[in-house]
Amino acid sequence: MRNKWLILLLVLSLAINLAAIATIAFHWLRRQQFKTAFEDQSQALQQFGQDMTLSREQKKYMRSQRKQLQAMVRQNHQQVKQYRLEILELLKQPEADTTKIYALVQEINQLQTLNEKHLLENMIQLKGTLSPEQFDRHVQKLNFFMHNRQHPFGRMRRGQGRGGDVE
Repeated sequence: MRNKWLILLLVLSLAINLAAIATIAFHWLRRQQFKTAFEDQSQALQQFGQDMTLSREQKKYMRSQRKQLQAMVRQNHQQVKQYRLEILELLKQPEADTTKIYALVQEINQLQTLNEKHLLENMIQLKGTLSPEQFDRHVQKLNFFMHNRQHPFGRMRRGQGRGGDVE
């Protein structure tokens, strides 16, 4: 009888240890996959303007424009995030105030439109700074990057997110 308990305890301990090892391996592989995707994306961004034969002044101008654009867009993104959180709080209430919700949605739309205008203004300014060949190459690279970049968690398909499939 005692041997049966020891064997059962040994099997249970072995199962727990194997589960722990499998979990650790899964998370380590996931982290490596994320790092690789992030490094690939970072390298692509660093090499973005290298083969456009930009002058020192053009590189400096593009860098300052990108920083300025990122600051404006980041600020608007933070405000959009805040509005979305407010919408979620309003939806939690038993009687959701749809007029407030729609007003917040309108604010989000205005901020997103403003971001698109900033991006367009930036492209117009770049077009004036770059030669036609450089600008064409820049647009080609932007198009390629937007359509081929990898999501850090792998390619997302319709209905998938961090939480899994949505049906």
